[in-house]
Amino acid sequence: MQRVDFGCVVVRVFGDLDLACRAEFRRNTADALPGSLVVVDLSRCLFCDSQGLLELFDLEQRAKVAGAQVRLAGVCPMVRRALELCGADTYLAMFPSVEAALNASKSA
Repeated sequence: MQRVDFGCVVVRVFGDLDLACRAEFRRNTADALPGSLVVVDLSRCLFCDSQGLLELFDLEQRAKVAGAQVRLAGVCPMVRRALELCGADTYLAMFPSVEAALNASKSA
């Protein structure tokens, strides 16, 4: 997890976002939620199963309650396809890079 600016946090996912890393992802995102923007960098995430998708949905819900926003960045084609198949691509904001996600929040 990297604090970029006041209220902006980047959580980087390496490898898979699945059942095996679910608890670690939840811990890292829980620490990030007091901020106003959480960018989940998926540029090094090559696989996301149903448990990973549930964590992304849950993060979005927890962020809403905390008054924060969630943005996904650098989503690889395989993970993007999983998000599209369950309709998450219309629910979660996706950006081509961390920089694009951060810049979008500055111009919003």
